[in-house]
Amino acid sequence: MGETPRSAGASTLSGDALLPAVPGATILIRVRRLISATALVAVGYGFLSNGSRAFCPGAGPAAESCVSLQLHPSPFVFAALAFVVFVAIGRVLRRARTEADALRTLDRAALVGTAIAGVSLLIGVVWFGLIPLESWNGSATYIFPFPFASVDLTVTPAS
Repeated sequence: MGETPRSAGASTLSGDALLPAVPGATILIRVRRLISATALVAVGYGFLSNGSRAFCPGAGPAAESCVSLQLHPSPFVFAALAFVVFVAIGRVLRRARTEADALRTLDRAALVGTAIAGVSLLIGVVWFGLIPLESWNGSATYIFPFPFASVDLTVTPAS
């Protein structure tokens, strides 16, 4: 008594399997997947883009100073990942005419985010490994892998 009859296609919100009955649920599921994938990629980039190298020119007492490099993730990469997500959602809202267009835009955004993090990680780590630390003479100039990673240079007196 008092219940309204449901049509054959209607369902409740009790689980993900029933969500497609809600208008736009497929797009919302894909947005959630985009945000989750981007967060996972960002965490992976953050963990894998860390490292350090050190060198003390000269041997034993001849070393006057030591140089140390620390590799860190770049905040620009995290900003780029967030930008990709916001732009993708904005494009879906403004330009998607069909559900297929929206899903395609969100899928491409996930690929772009993964590519940004992967390429930044690769360039940052390889560039960091190729910095000629052994040629340190106290006044060498190093070019760091900006904006793909951040590098801190520390010079300390040899002990």
